[in-house]
Amino acid sequence: MARKVAELTLPKQTIWVPVESFAPEPYEVLRRFTAVVTPLEEGFEAGFYDANIHASGDTEQEAVENLKSLLLDYFDRLNELDDSVLGPEPSRQKRILNIHIRTQKQCRELWDCTRSRETVIEILGTKGLL
Repeated sequence: MARKVAELTLPKQTIWVPVESFAPEPYEVLRRFTAVVTPLEEGFEAGFYDANIHASGDTEQEAVENLKSLLLDYFDRLNELDDSVLGPEPSRQKRILNIHIRTQKQCRELWDCTRSRETVIEILGTKGLL
């Protein structure tokens, strides 16, 4: 009982959690980023401040998992929309997410081992990556 009381009196602190994977989802982290997990009165909030996207959960882990899921939802939805219909904040979020995330399909299109070097160079050129 004394231990539980001691745990209740310990201040909850903000933690930083590196995001390096979206496994088992078919997405890749292009550039690692940090989720900032902040205690709330009830539960926790995880945020990716660069993209101004936040999610909550009952535990730190649940908050981070919910954030990762929400980031992928934003990534998919924003990439379905043409830039001309997005306002300034969604456009900024789309740019940030595309710096940090890509689908595994996008990766396979570029680096399929069965493709010749010339084919990979052609794909990179048509995508404006050369």
